[in-house]
Amino acid sequence: MHNVCQLLRQAITQHQHSYNMTKAIQATRDQAGSMDYELPLTLQDCEAAYKQKCKEWIEAEKEEIKDGKLHKEHQEELIASYLDKGNKEHAQSLRQMKRAKAVSKVFTKLRVVRGLNKEGGLSYISVPADPECTDYENCTEWRKETDQDEIDRLLTERNRAHFGQSGNANLCQPPLEIPMDFEDSCAKADMILQGEFPEEGLPQPPSGFWGR
Repeated sequence: MHNVCQLLRQAITQHQHSYNMTKAIQATRDQAGSMDYELPLTLQDCEAAYKQKCKEWIEAEKEEIKDGKLHKEHQEELIASYLDKGNKEHAQSLRQMKRAKAVSKVFTKLRVVRGLNKEGGLSYISVPADPECTDYENCTEWRKETDQDEIDRLLTERNRAHFGQSGNANLCQPPLEIPMDFEDSCAKADMILQGEFPEEGLPQPPSGFWGR
């Protein structure tokens, strides 16, 4: 529907402004792959078809949102059912699928945002209106922070808190736990980088672990 609407917009432009849109129309067809749609011959028919296709597109999006909600509810019911039957492996697989889909949606949104922001960087971030609020999922009041220095500070604090949750990682356990300024600038970090940290003090990787 997106491609059909794009074709109709191009045809309308050609009719209204006498532009030769032949190459643009063919490019849209090529990009869409297999799409069998014949454009109306007149401006009036193109406008009527475009209006109708837009309505169909909106209805299709509503159905997709509805189906997505039903799919999510169905997954939750399946997870609960598996847990009731003691089948934790299947429940965990479904949870991983949900997480992967959520991550994919986030990266899709990020690609769109990066396309809109040609110069790079963030113009603002949303932060809780109450500075004491740490329950971000249930926070209802937010404010926009636009000062670049403050954005850097807030993001650094948030990243420090987020990555600091990795308590089971080797670098968070003795003797490598390193209280530093989040820029790796301390004596112990310098010793590690220069290969001067005593090997007997390093934690050993688990059996069967390969990596570097």
